[in-house]
Amino acid sequence: MYPSTRPAVTTSFRYLFVLLAVLLLGAAHTAQAQTVTLVLTPNTDVDEGRTVTVTATLSSNATTAFSVEIDAEASLTPVGGERIELTANKTLSFAAATNRSTGVVTITAVDNDGHVTGGRMVEVTVAGTVSGITGVDDPSPVTFGITDNDGLESSTDMVRPTADGTMSTVNRNQAILVFSEALAPNTMIEDRRFHYTLSGEGFSRPVTDVEVSGNMVTFTLPEPVEAGQGVSIRYILPRDRNGDIDMTEALQDAAGNWVDRFTSVRLNNITPHRVALVLTPDEIDENGGVSTVTATLGEPAPSAFSVTVSVPVDSGVTLGSNATLAFAANATASTGEVTITATD
Repeated sequence: MYPSTRPAVTTSFRYLFVLLAVLLLGAAHTAQAQTVTLVLTPNTDVDEGRTVTVTATLSSNATTAFSVEIDAEASLTPVGGERIELTANKTLSFAAATNRSTGVVTITAVDNDGHVTGGRMVEVTVAGTVSGITGVDDPSPVTFGITDNDGLESSTDMVRPTADGTMSTVNRNQAILVFSEALAPNTMIEDRRFHYTLSGEGFSRPVTDVEVSGNMVTFTLPEPVEAGQGVSIRYILPRDRNGDIDMTEALQDAAGNWVDRFTSVRLNNITPHRVALVLTPDEIDENGGVSTVTATLGEPAPSAFSVTVSVPVDSGVTLGSNATLAFAANATASTGEVTITATD
């Protein structure tokens, strides 16, 4: 009998095996990427003198222990204005095999000692820096606002009016913003305090002709919007040279509670869809050239209706015997066609 033999593993095969192992480990690491999320409690704006606590969560259990260093910065720190203080320990810790941090970082919205600023809003940005682990990025910053509540204590009604996006509408170029309560009828609102943004556009435009009536603010858009176009409204608080709110121009209720700034209230677009006429072809000869007219609708018709086609007198074209296009219920295209003939 002959002794059994095994072929020797070549050096190139060893290198290939190592390379495949590295690639597989890298792919596994990528698939297990973890995300840190900062959590604010409460997660809304607070009045001065209140506190906000910061904790953190992890998208999956930590592979090893690590920490997140918390920092916060206020957008405005004028003399006598709001400011913030953080607890001495600003570190959140994650133990291995856990997905929630231990410890709490507290941010205090320090009272500005009675300095009345007319409801100044200071935005605080909270950020975190991850250390002690690889493959985990720093968390996305989160924000909250501090509102100066000095000067409101004399009123029993301290509830601020808020915009109700579910009731607010836009129809072509007229927009109506509905609030939770009636607003002061003598409020003088500058047009530039309101801006609107169309979906798909990265810039905003001022509105015109602002009017306050009851719990509604009505204004005109410079151009009509199309059906289905998303429209959002933002409101900018008027401020004086010191950064305090100018109450002569601020939107407020009868008790003097001002409307906080808001950056995006989505309006319900009730603009009806427009019928679009289609010419085939869209160029004809002047002596006997013929084009046919059909029509389309941006959404299914709610019920049957018709469109009557007309041309200006002495336009150099004539209509055929039929001048009506019909839409059936639930249809988006017309039936029949209208003929246009060019004359010399």
